[in-house]
Amino acid sequence: MLERLLSLPKVKQVFVLIRSKKGKSFEERFSDMSHSPCFDSCKSDFVNGKVVLIEGDICQVNMGLNDDDYRRITAEVTHFINLADSVSFDLPILDATKINIKGSLNVLEVARDTKHLAKFVHCSTAYVSACLNNNKTSTVFVPEALTSTFATDGKAETVYNDIFQKGEHVTKMEEDKMIKSAGFPNTYVFTKCLAETLIVKKCKESNIPLAIVRPSVVGASLKYPSPGWVDSINAIAGVAFLYGGGFLHTPVGDPNVKLDVVPCDYAVDRLLHAAFEHHGQALIVIHATSGMNHSLTVGEGWHYFEDFWKEFNRKPTFLKPFFRSRSLDMEKSIELDINRLNTRSNFLSMIQLKSLAKTIHQAASSLRKVSAYSYFLHNQFDFQSNYSIKKFDANFDVDDYYHLFMQGVHYHCLNRGKTSQDNPKPVYQYRKGSSPTCTTPEFSFQDLFFSVRSKGSSTTKKTIIQNVSHKIESGQLVAVIGPSGSGKVGFVFMCASLGNVLGGIDHAQHLPKHIFILLTLL
Repeated sequence: MLERLLSLPKVKQVFVLIRSKKGKSFEERFSDMSHSPCFDSCKSDFVNGKVVLIEGDICQVNMGLNDDDYRRITAEVTHFINLADSVSFDLPILDATKINIKGSLNVLEVARDTKHLAKFVHCSTAYVSACLNNNKTSTVFVPEALTSTFATDGKAETVYNDIFQKGEHVTKMEEDKMIKSAGFPNTYVFTKCLAETLIVKKCKESNIPLAIVRPSVVGASLKYPSPGWVDSINAIAGVAFLYGGGFLHTPVGDPNVKLDVVPCDYAVDRLLHAAFEHHGQALIVIHATSGMNHSLTVGEGWHYFEDFWKEFNRKPTFLKPFFRSRSLDMEKSIELDINRLNTRSNFLSMIQLKSLAKTIHQAASSLRKVSAYSYFLHNQFDFQSNYSIKKFDANFDVDDYYHLFMQGVHYHCLNRGKTSQDNPKPVYQYRKGSSPTCTTPEFSFQDLFFSVRSKGSSTTKKTIIQNVSHKIESGQLVAVIGPSGSGKVGFVFMCASLGNVLGGIDHAQHLPKHIFILLTLL
């Protein structure tokens, strides 16, 4: 959003509200953010006065502004674009309410005192329409209009006040009952819907021109600031990150459900349209969505994930990506992934690869949150919109976009911008909708070796495995038998992809979806 605002000639200044956090001042946090490749084309605006940093906190009255900043903002600002919220799906309802509702209302209170206010833009989510239908085969039709969930006179205020009155004493059972009875899957969507209703009411009371923009699932950029740009591992990018890093091996969701994924720069375009275009209405609702005709099914998305890392025989960034059979329950499969990563983390710590061990341990923790996406991946939504993504890019093709998305995650999130021969910058190529393909995998290795440092020595190494070659086909059962110290554990770890990290597999081919290894310990 900031990069796009700075590119607009008609925007004189952008006031950026940012809070101090975790021992870092607001200036330090912004300085860290300013080094992002996202701002390569507009770094001069950070020093020429077009960007004005303001310390504040939306959870405080008057956004936590000091008197001078408050006077300046209310005297000079013409447009408020409220993007601040928590996208965590599992926050306790009180915490989610403080950030997503009270925080937004605090911003609105400052906007109400602004002398030259032209528009208040609130970023919500397309999923505020409750999914009350338990029939998984049906599609939830979502009009580009206000929801009726809390529309009953006084209901929104009652629910909002009840949350604060109960405060920390709200039990998990009460929280789940409150959310589920309204038809929502988590505290995030629940509070975003409640916030919409309360904001609309207050804007009507104060005659504030309001635009509500609802993005669906936000993915990598299509064009701006560069094709494939993504720096967040939340939502769908987080799932792609976990799979591409070799951490997640569970295909989550209903493969037949279409998932609406929208490029982040298209979502920003809709926000800017809401802020600066004249609509002739005091209230407008805009969906920043791709639409059913430009969406893939969850199953097709997983195929793209899988094919992308096979297409050019990419080197794994952490562990080897592969998918486990869908016949296994999702929760059990994810638990296997977590146990697998924790085992590898412990093994890497034992051989003094502490940094990698920490990364893998953190990935194991992230896997526990994957099930929170289940609602979005099992329910199909048809988001109506008066504006087509084809107007943003006439050549938009969802197949090509998914390929670009995977490039962006691989380049920006997994390799963090490191260029190499097998990892060029993302390029949006119009491939006319080439479909994902599946190949029959196999796992072969030649001249496998494995060594460890000798105890008490930093230079002497002991060779455990040497000159081992073999080929394992998908679904084949392999028994590894040998006396203590013969290298069984090291071999199994290398077959499970750690060999790529430790430098022990030469000429490894695609890892099959199913390799069953029986390990006997004597």
